[in-house]
Amino acid sequence: MQTPTEIARTTSTAAQTHGGHVVMDGAAPAALVSTIVVTYNNERQIADCLTALSADPAAARHIIVIDNASADGTTAIVEESFPDVQLIRSPENLGFARACNAAALHGTGDYVVFVNPDTVLQGAAITELLRFAESRPVGGIYGGRAVTADGRPRMESCFAPPSVWGNLCFGTGLSTAFPRSRLDPESLGRWDRDSVREVGVVTGMLMLVRRDLWEQLGGFDEDFFMYAEDVDISLRAAQLGYRPCITPAAVVVHEGGGSAPSTGTGRVLLLTGRATLIRKQWSPLRRTAGISLLVLGVGLRAAAGRDGWRQAWHERGQWMQGYPRRAR
Repeated sequence: MQTPTEIARTTSTAAQTHGGHVVMDGAAPAALVSTIVVTYNNERQIADCLTALSADPAAARHIIVIDNASADGTTAIVEESFPDVQLIRSPENLGFARACNAAALHGTGDYVVFVNPDTVLQGAAITELLRFAESRPVGGIYGGRAVTADGRPRMESCFAPPSVWGNLCFGTGLSTAFPRSRLDPESLGRWDRDSVREVGVVTGMLMLVRRDLWEQLGGFDEDFFMYAEDVDISLRAAQLGYRPCITPAAVVVHEGGGSAPSTGTGRVLLLTGRATLIRKQWSPLRRTAGISLLVLGVGLRAAAGRDGWRQAWHERGQWMQGYPRRAR
């Protein structure tokens, strides 16, 4: 496999920059994309998501929905209204990472793209994302821009890499008191995701990955049930010399979710993913500091009576250990 530098030097794709956006020569990229949507009780959102994907020339070539044993009408909607979509039914909830990996085995494209079921593409967002990737092969992993229905920017498409400094700001409450500032480093400050930029982490809300890189990395680490698997794969790609990046030309509406779930259970899962990442990626000293600062930050917010944090505090003995390692 070529290194990222060799890929960048040998690519023959023609591109130019216009108004801060990458514009490709030709009407549509020739590369093929396998579009993957993981669902779990998404009957309210899945039709809008798939309608938008089906209207995008790049995304529509091969759409795979893998359902994590939904108890509602999600799969019925996919079967009845979207017969061209490949539907995979899991008899159990595999979580996000395992479901993505399982679906990617059915992919035939030069790229795989993961799209959350509670997003709606604006225009041909996947086509734009693919054009961007073809023009910038050194990126390896690519994301776009999230907005609300009325066009206001949302920040969850990408973040800076986790750090001890970031955990210190969380643990002392500074990141909450001073959001999108130097005291909230993972937020990338006041940047509205409205320009091309290299980032530490592209999130799984909208993530395009080169197929060869995906296979080299072995996909998402299945130790992560959900949350932080996208952080992990972005960091592993960077360790190989790739530079994950985003383009504002690929836009999705994302009303739900956000960067931090508001329910207690959601926060526990988020913290479990974060602890798993720290235990996997960080040295022993940084690991001890990182976990301790997470516990401190949760305790501070629980004491203040903030939504969802009391449950996270009571269950700290569980989440601070991270997800159990899966048998290899």
